[in-house]
Amino acid sequence: GKTLKAIDEMLARLQTDYIDLLYVHQPVGDFVGAWKDVEKAVAMGKVRALGISNFDANDEVFNKIMSESTVKPAVLQIECHPYAQRLAMREKVKPYGIHITCWFPLGGAMSNGALLKDPTIMKIAESHGKTAAQVILRWHIQEGFSVIPGATNPDYIEENIRIFDFELTDGEMAQIGSLNMEYRVLGLSGLRVSAVGLGCMGMSHAYGAPADKEKMTELLADAVEMGYAFFDTAEMYGTSDRPHDNEELLGKALQRFRDRVVIATKFGISFDSPEAGDTHTVIPDSRPVTIRCSVEGSLRRLRTDRIDLYYQHRIDPEVEPEEVACVMADLIREGKILHWGISEATEEYLRRAHKVCPVTAVQNRYSMMARRHEELFPVLEELGIGFVAFSPLANGLLTDCYTADTTFDPATDYRASMPQF
Repeated sequence: GKTLKAIDEMLARLQTDYIDLLYVHQPVGDFVGAWKDVEKAVAMGKVRALGISNFDANDEVFNKIMSESTVKPAVLQIECHPYAQRLAMREKVKPYGIHITCWFPLGGAMSNGALLKDPTIMKIAESHGKTAAQVILRWHIQEGFSVIPGATNPDYIEENIRIFDFELTDGEMAQIGSLNMEYRVLGLSGLRVSAVGLGCMGMSHAYGAPADKEKMTELLADAVEMGYAFFDTAEMYGTSDRPHDNEELLGKALQRFRDRVVIATKFGISFDSPEAGDTHTVIPDSRPVTIRCSVEGSLRRLRTDRIDLYYQHRIDPEVEPEEVACVMADLIREGKILHWGISEATEEYLRRAHKVCPVTAVQNRYSMMARRHEELFPVLEELGIGFVAFSPLANGLLTDCYTADTTFDPATDYRASMPQF
């Protein structure tokens, strides 16, 4: 009833008898029920064709629509540009002949103008005597998309249409294709992150002496411009004299990019003797009063009014998961955190916590050398929880950067005592 009423109101505002293409905007709520209502509008002649918008490849509701609907979607509208090429979703709709229309074709919230200044794009534009925007839009056209760049400036509107008098070569298309940064939605939470994030611990903690702050600030800015949009830190990443150094570094470096990035930090542990060298015994502490103190400190150091993803760093055997989850629910209601997760979670703890306050992500050690957490994957799938792998390169062992002769300073580098090294 509400959907059909809304369509009648649209027709009145548009002063027309029918809508050529009606999108159902987001795959949330009773999407299947809403789809059945818009199918009625098609049967009544009020709508000519239907489309879907903002779907990801892991949205199960897409499969339901394709299997249960009588009117199939003709168009998928998604954010898509060279930095976010949405390859998985494109492959998913291809067998159904669904056309793709791209919004934010010149780069969206995760790009913020960087795409238009990308050196690869600019070089190609110069060779054709075109602007960067025209090259990007031409890339979309040659990929088979239609595009809807927003513009209110008459010059930009004219510029955007002047893209049919040149063609990008196969080599240029490949160069632009190489700029892609894939994105993921963590479980069913709606939290969208770059598929490759940046773990920032080693800038301040555990992998030798802290790196130069000025260089790391530049590095973090460069990472954002490359397409990184998921940054991981913790309140305990630091040194004995600056125990929260990493959060302070990120807070300063990412402040001007705050609306373009997802910041994850962690609470719930301290070290027995932080002033000593080598690895430390971890002391878990997830008491509500400790969490409250931790979140305020992290917000202050990160120079932000909210934490996008707040992990419990390690399980505290002295505090029930339900008690921790209740605090998380309160912090979400207060707007201090947007999502929460658990690092090194077990199935029992995860299930109990999730019942009280839905968990967005589990962050566990996972690499080609450390795969014991795979037994948790079916549980995550069942509960709709994302998985974030830390140490995916086994603390660097899986790279070609170290040999049998490599040594690490036991006073500043945890790898000096790691068995694999």
